[in-house]
Amino acid sequence: MSGKTVTRWIVGLLALFACVGDAPAQTRTRTRVPAKAKPAPKDKTVADTITLKDGKTLLGQVVSERGSTLVVVRRAWASKNLPEWFAKWEKAEQTANAGAATVRKERLQAWRRDRGNGAASPNDMITGWLDRSLAKPAEDPSATPLMVVKLVRPEVKLVQKRGPQANRMMRQAWTIGLDDAETLPIDEVKAAIEGRGLDPENGSPVSLDPLVPLQAEPDVQWALRRAATELLYDQDVRFIRYGSVILPEPNPGEPPKIADAGAILSSALKDILGEAPADPLPPILNGVSGKGRTGALITRLDMSPDFASVTIEASVYLFNGRNWSRGPSRAATFATNDVPAGDVNAIAEDPQVKSAFSFIESSGIFQVNESMKRQSLAVGATTQRALRTARSTLNRDLADVALSLEDAPAKRQAP
Repeated sequence: MSGKTVTRWIVGLLALFACVGDAPAQTRTRTRVPAKAKPAPKDKTVADTITLKDGKTLLGQVVSERGSTLVVVRRAWASKNLPEWFAKWEKAEQTANAGAATVRKERLQAWRRDRGNGAASPNDMITGWLDRSLAKPAEDPSATPLMVVKLVRPEVKLVQKRGPQANRMMRQAWTIGLDDAETLPIDEVKAAIEGRGLDPENGSPVSLDPLVPLQAEPDVQWALRRAATELLYDQDVRFIRYGSVILPEPNPGEPPKIADAGAILSSALKDILGEAPADPLPPILNGVSGKGRTGALITRLDMSPDFASVTIEASVYLFNGRNWSRGPSRAATFATNDVPAGDVNAIAEDPQVKSAFSFIESSGIFQVNESMKRQSLAVGATTQRALRTARSTLNRDLADVALSLEDAPAKRQAP
């Protein structure tokens, strides 16, 4: 029996217990800056500035520049300041989104059927949102406070984009119905946001979905939006992998089950004895699709042979109704000798890690010496650091396309 293999499995188990349940908060930001974009003056407003072909200025928020330029605009502002352009945009909006409400309702009905009588978790948010959404009557797209404007290349002379923080403040200003948010000085916008009890600097998602009309979108885009929504709100589609073991990710702050540690020890023994385990991923994914879900998140822990570094890779898997495929992923690698001593001490006091040490020692299978403990604590602290980095980045990617579960205000007037 290889001593190195035993040590590796013990260190890995303890690192896994150190990181499991330590998922970072979900965030949504848009930080893509195309080559033609130029920074807006820092002492101006929170709005992106688009100079149109006739020299007039459009104030809003650029959300995409892939071929065409998509800009979120407040209807009242566009109608007042760019009436000719606004008339053109409203007509194009009606044509582009014709039938979008009908298609969306059919998609929501199929999603609701897939979820059956609801998810197992008592905190299921998606099923309730689906029921509320399906019960609502169709709304007039032109009644929404915001609209999404599509500009083709010849219509745009210059794009000046603000940074992520200004983007977030612009969204917050729109959600609270702040008049003339596009032209107010930054300090006034910030004060108005804070006056509503909101924090303009905490980085949490600010969704505009309830304020814009339904957009016509292809099946592949809808599938990604649905899966991303499940990954952000359904805890039971998230898993942690180490070697040949895949564990359900506990809720944040919830300790992993001792049975999970037993599964890892069993896998360790098989690995040490040279028994090649079957790939554990297909059964996990099949279990997810069997519950009517279309997205799964597998967060994988890997260590270098000498424990000098830890890599966390968070990968999305997508189900198309027949097969699973791997989607976007994010990875982060950190050196164990760079971890602050305070982080290592915090891991040593973590109840989950203490429980894992006790379980291994009480099993009588392996002996945990001081060297293993020191390595485990350093690897565990490094694992938490890598986990936060990889998962935060991936969560931003997911939140960028996920549906908002916030309900739109009934008959809300445009600000």
